[in-house]
Amino acid sequence: MNVLLDTCALCWVANDADDLSAAAREAIEGARSAFVSPVSAWEIGLKVRQGRLELPDALGS
Repeated sequence: MNVLLDTCALCWVANDADDLSAAAREAIEGARSAFVSPVSAWEIGLKVRQGRLELPDALGS
């Protein structure tokens, strides 16, 4: 099975957040491939510019 992560799921997986349900985490970990839409990069950029999301220095520089 393949999965497509939305922006929230991508952020939660990247931060190992508890917001991701056990079922979702299991599906992602068991997936053959995980895909992310290019729109997620745009959404993350908007959130950073609006001050609603902070990236680690390695990504934000």
